[in-house]
Amino acid sequence: MQKVDPWGNTCATNTNLCPRGSRKLWALHNFGMWFAWVVCMVVIVFSSRYGKYYWRNSVFIHAVIGTLIGVISLIGGIEAWSRVKGM
Repeated sequence: MQKVDPWGNTCATNTNLCPRGSRKLWALHNFGMWFAWVVCMVVIVFSSRYGKYYWRNSVFIHAVIGTLIGVISLIGGIEAWSRVKGM
């Protein structure tokens, strides 16, 4: 029995990668989201909390890491959306 997605497609009809390839893709997507929202946010919190004496550097770190989080989230979201929609 093959797994069917909510739109009624099997993995083989949606992509040529089937379950193993899809798992790799989602693992990469999940790692990217985890890295952006856990590791990078910890850096932002620590720079704000412990970098208050180095205000200019802290603001720079906050802006750069925040932009990185936004880019990673945008790319991960577009990639996941295109994979689900079969684009």
